[in-house]
Amino acid sequence: MRLISDNIMNVKRMLLSFLLTLLTGISLAGNTEVQITHFSEKDGLPQSVFTGIIQDSKGYIWISSWNGLCRYDGYSFFHYKARQGDNCPLPNNRILSISETKDGNILCKFHENKFFLFKCNEKRFVALPDRVKSQADRFRPTAQQKSMIGCLPEYKDIETRILYKDRQGGYWVFTHSGLDRVVFNKKRLSPVKRSSEGEEFIRCIFQYGADDIFVADKNGVICVWDKVGNTKGYLCGNGSISKLRHPFGANAYCMFRDSHGYLWIGTKPNGLFRLMPLKDGGFKVKAFFKGKDNKYGINNNSVYSVLEDKFGRILVGTYGGGLNVIVNPWSETPQFIHCDNGLDRYPVEAKFIHDMLLVPDGSLLLATNDGLFATKIQRGIHGLRFLQNKRVPSDVESLGNNQVMSLLRSKDGKIYVATYGGGLNVVSSGNLFSDKIRFRAYTMDNGMSTDIVLALYEDKKGLIWAVSEHGLMSFNPRNDTFTNYIEGTFTKGFSFSECPPLGINTGKTTLFGTTQGVLAVDENVLGKSRYVPKIVFDMPDSITLSPEEKSLNVSFAAIDYNKTEPIQYAYMLEDVDKKWLYTKDNHINLSNIPAGTFRLRVRSTNGDGVWVDNEACIIIHRTPYFNERPVAWMLYGGLVLAFIFLLVKVICYIRSLEKEIRILRLSKEEKMEYIKVRLGDMIEGDAQPALPAAIDGSVYGIGSVSSSDGTGSDNAFKEKVETFMQKHYSDSELNVGMFSCEMGLSRSLLYIQMKKVYGCTPNIYMQNYRLEKAYGMLINDKGLNVSEIAYRCGFTDPKYFSRCFKKAEGCTPTEFRERHQLTE
Repeated sequence: MRLISDNIMNVKRMLLSFLLTLLTGISLAGNTEVQITHFSEKDGLPQSVFTGIIQDSKGYIWISSWNGLCRYDGYSFFHYKARQGDNCPLPNNRILSISETKDGNILCKFHENKFFLFKCNEKRFVALPDRVKSQADRFRPTAQQKSMIGCLPEYKDIETRILYKDRQGGYWVFTHSGLDRVVFNKKRLSPVKRSSEGEEFIRCIFQYGADDIFVADKNGVICVWDKVGNTKGYLCGNGSISKLRHPFGANAYCMFRDSHGYLWIGTKPNGLFRLMPLKDGGFKVKAFFKGKDNKYGINNNSVYSVLEDKFGRILVGTYGGGLNVIVNPWSETPQFIHCDNGLDRYPVEAKFIHDMLLVPDGSLLLATNDGLFATKIQRGIHGLRFLQNKRVPSDVESLGNNQVMSLLRSKDGKIYVATYGGGLNVVSSGNLFSDKIRFRAYTMDNGMSTDIVLALYEDKKGLIWAVSEHGLMSFNPRNDTFTNYIEGTFTKGFSFSECPPLGINTGKTTLFGTTQGVLAVDENVLGKSRYVPKIVFDMPDSITLSPEEKSLNVSFAAIDYNKTEPIQYAYMLEDVDKKWLYTKDNHINLSNIPAGTFRLRVRSTNGDGVWVDNEACIIIHRTPYFNERPVAWMLYGGLVLAFIFLLVKVICYIRSLEKEIRILRLSKEEKMEYIKVRLGDMIEGDAQPALPAAIDGSVYGIGSVSSSDGTGSDNAFKEKVETFMQKHYSDSELNVGMFSCEMGLSRSLLYIQMKKVYGCTPNIYMQNYRLEKAYGMLINDKGLNVSEIAYRCGFTDPKYFSRCFKKAEGCTPTEFRERHQLTE
């Protein structure tokens, strides 16, 4: 009986487990999808036999194997093991189990109860005593978890073993082909097609009234939906609504409802259609297209945008013909005014219009292939002036890119400009009617997934949605952050179109145009994960660099293993960077690090693309060179001040010399020589007065020079000078210094006295005296040649003697001697 009872209990448990697994599978199938990430040796794993997995306090995943220890940070595997010649104490690399110690290191168990500790900061193994107690507690999956993993189609007929469940709900599954991480994510969004045709490229979504939504694709079909998305019918070319799928007959690119209730449909390349509503729910259709004989008809058949101004005129933006203004839009024969028949000042660069925007102040903005154009709408349209705003390479506040795709005015009055390649631009200047509109550009450097923006939309929360080719970007203007929805949110196989999104159901649902139908996004379904990953640095919290180390490679990771979008990082080196810098890499290279202590701050999005409050930082200190220290700058400052003081002193001294020169009335050459003499005196420390009025004969020992005529002192000075020169004129070493010393005067006083008595400087006097002696020798000593005479008269170079002689006499010494002989 007991055996039967046990069997019954086991059957009940099996049935209960089966029911739980079935219910779980049904629940997962309805709301989630399975994401399996496969890792093998090509991803950095050591090999395919794993013995244990843990997640440490920082969030790292540690994997033990028969070939060492691995650490995974969500990006890369880092392998640690014993290698030849590395002094590692491990007996082998076959680790049986691992656990984390209280201080954050990894305890590794080997055969025969041998334990080794892996020190994470030092990245090395150390041996431990044999009597260490193992703290390892292997993960034991429940029967439900085994069934949930085992019933996945990917693991059909494959032996699996669940090694671990991490803190984000990911299951680490060991199979014969490697290691898998299995996570159950919410289902990705897909567009819905209303036909079986290969591609349903949605180009226009428009709400006409409270209940009807018109959806136009490039197959020429305009489908009419009700407000919950059910198909009501199809708009035919004659204006009727058909229950059967029937083409409109033209590819609608834009729609607009005017103040009279008329529906205007812009197509490409079939021109413009005006639909007047009828009581039976249909429309009376009138088409306008370019004709050869109609001067006041539309000038281009590709219509991208339609608006109505405050004067009741319909503004038509064409792709190739520019702006068309319908002055009598509800008549049977409306007139189109354009650049060919009235808008004489319309610029040729503005002919390709993507979008238009009317602003309450009367400004009209045109989004074109060649920039943003602005004009002021007035009653008379023939004199409209259009101002162009383009990208200026040297102006950071100019337009980000010349190809403007879409325009949006938000509820708070801001103007948003979508560009193809220049990101999202926001108008920052107040006057729109200007060719110098200022913009602030948001690009990939600010967290956008791409710089290409096709269309714009503002939701009821005030978020600005930017549509790109392969995703959506939500911009929060309150904190200047972007949330990206890319491959993790949507299924593959479609791209977004330029169709402006449409909010329905009081803004709870937004319809986006794609190449495979309409994508309906509910605000609750599109909710993002609020998980806050911890940022960890692969280095100590404080780093000291030498003066020569001006660059540093920093690695970090936001630990989020449930990545559906690439994690974005923002970093800033405080007191060096003025703004946050953005990157998708989990490592950066800091260059030209100045001397001092700085904080490197890093924050990130989570794996769902949402910016979270997870800022972390490390301290970086770079030891300064001597010339980077404050004391060096104080020293340099002192030297500069000393130089300035000396320069001022020299300038003042030169000015005093100039005053003396003015008194002495010297020639230009004498002034330069005098300045050289006085500067030499200043360097030698001579501070004697130099003005003629201050000369006292007692200084020379030759009597007074301050008498009325000065004749006595001058004669004594002459006698002394001539006696000195007679003795020393042949001395080639004779200079002004020796001359002044012999006279008992300073160089400057000698200069003044020589100028007074002889009317020349000491150098000129010595040269003239030597030349006078040379004259006599040339005439009287005929046995001496010119060179000998030059040496005897104190000249060190006969050529120089000849030049001086010729300058004084107008002939060379040889010619002088020959001329004198002829005279005799």
